[in-house]
Amino acid sequence: MATDLGHLKSVRAGHKGAVSRKMTDLNALLVSTPVDRDSLERIKLALERKLDLLNKLSEDIVAALTDEGEIIAEIETAELVSDDIEEALSKIKRALDPPRSTPPPPIIPPPSHPTSPVPLTSHAASPSPPPVDPLASSPPVTAPTSTLRVKLPELSLHPFDGNFANWFTFWDTYKAAIHDNAELSDIGKFTYLISLLRHSAKEAIAGLSLTAANYREAIEILCKRFGDRTQIRANHMEVLMSLEPVMSSQNLSGLRRLYDTVETNIRGLKSLGVDRESYGTLLSPVILKKLPQDLRLIISRQVADDEWNLDSILRILLSEIEARERAGISNNSKPRRDRERPTGVNLYTESSQAVRSNPTSTLHVENENAVLLQTACAVVFNPTNHDFHEEVRVILDCGSQRSYITNSLKKRLQLVSEGKKAMSIMTFGSTKVRNETCDLVRVGVRAKESDFELRLLSVPHICSPIASMPVETCRSKYSYLRELDLADTLPDGELEILIGSDYYWKVVTGERIQGSHGPVAIYTRLGWVLSGSVPHFDGSYSTNLITHVLRVDSGPTFRELDKHLKAFWELESLGIRDSEDIVHEQFCSIVTLREGRYEVSLPWKDSFSTIPDHFELCSRRLNSLLRRLR
Repeated sequence: MATDLGHLKSVRAGHKGAVSRKMTDLNALLVSTPVDRDSLERIKLALERKLDLLNKLSEDIVAALTDEGEIIAEIETAELVSDDIEEALSKIKRALDPPRSTPPPPIIPPPSHPTSPVPLTSHAASPSPPPVDPLASSPPVTAPTSTLRVKLPELSLHPFDGNFANWFTFWDTYKAAIHDNAELSDIGKFTYLISLLRHSAKEAIAGLSLTAANYREAIEILCKRFGDRTQIRANHMEVLMSLEPVMSSQNLSGLRRLYDTVETNIRGLKSLGVDRESYGTLLSPVILKKLPQDLRLIISRQVADDEWNLDSILRILLSEIEARERAGISNNSKPRRDRERPTGVNLYTESSQAVRSNPTSTLHVENENAVLLQTACAVVFNPTNHDFHEEVRVILDCGSQRSYITNSLKKRLQLVSEGKKAMSIMTFGSTKVRNETCDLVRVGVRAKESDFELRLLSVPHICSPIASMPVETCRSKYSYLRELDLADTLPDGELEILIGSDYYWKVVTGERIQGSHGPVAIYTRLGWVLSGSVPHFDGSYSTNLITHVLRVDSGPTFRELDKHLKAFWELESLGIRDSEDIVHEQFCSIVTLREGRYEVSLPWKDSFSTIPDHFELCSRRLNSLLRRLR
């Protein structure tokens, strides 16, 4: 392959040298007078043949290359050579077909002297025209105009990730900019196409080699798979039927997002030839169910009985949203009073009491930044009965060895236990191991591309709700996040599924986007999740420290079993072993003879609580006192 590639490049170099010599001869002929038309014709035919040969050689070289950077550089080099030859051919065409010289238009004298006809004079080489009466009608004289060319901004194409709803937008843009561009070869178009595909769209044409023939095949595959109008209509209807509910009318961003989502999908259905009258009756109660109760009451009052349709509901909803936006009503208009929240140190404990205030170095966290956890919203369902489904919040935590689901969600989905598993759970900050028997259940998860199943352990509680994650604020502040489809769309809510290390990399693809500063966006099968530290943008976000399961052991707990066996044998030997033997063994274990003196160890306790270190707190108070005294 390397030998063939080197041979092709050597052949192309020879043809390029011949083209350079033809260019030199052409420049000499163009400046000579008179122009030798026969020589220009010969050079024109030679350059046309060389152009075809060089294009064929460039296609063969690109097909033999495997590195993407080398392919792009080779295509750019070939385009430059083709441009030079085409420019030379255009020069030859202008020299062979010179424009015919036309006399300049006659100059009409100004109408300030209407009584003295003046004979018009034209170019010296043209005969004198007859006199013209200035009062007679004559064609108007137009001044030469110049076209102002404005440098347009660079056109950037958005990648296509396999979402059916975005296919027609991507295809129309790509077709106008690249597919219908006659100046690009099929290999160049194929290179641009591959660079613009993501995820399932890129996997659809995986395996096709970079050749001109395969470009047409790749276009047919993509149009057939993602251009299916039935699938696109089903995708639009699924989005409309599974809208995210808005619980409060003060949540203007949620109301606006709901309205925009409905309008976007209705426009998509309209472009596919689906009239809203065919599904408006079905969609109207769905939209009303997603709205807060007070907005539903307002819509019910304003809609007459004979006008109860989708258009009237959306019209009233839009007017209410615009009125609230003009009035500045928002759930962030009032400053939130900071309050101390329970921390996650008592995670997976049987006690229901949480430490609310304890200013030690382990619980008191003073930080100017908020921390985004890897949370997402997902629709989970019963694999045996899809009628039981619900949208819940999920947290991805690779610090947990196993994955969990709450007992309440298991009950709502009516999941059947597939067995029980004895677990030994140790939480953060505690040395006590708690043994618990958990039900093993199977749950389905709806993803962006294809559904998947998880086998989870059922526990009473995972952690406290994570309050007010500034996801939307980050999207608007950081430009590299604005076009991403974020997975966590709920600002608050209880976490009901924890995906640990056993399924973490089944959900996370590994693709990530990171700016110079700001959170890291990680792509998962549920969408993009944000993780990392972000500043408090308006002081309205409060962060609670959540610490999840760090160590989980499954199977028998041998330590506890040893203790039970030891107690059993001591009970069996009760009355058999002499108490004096026990005292003698204890005496020998604690009393030692060193250099003629007996030493007895202090009776240390086996288990004791660690005394907290308040050095940092005392240091701050001392410095504060010294500043006041000064």
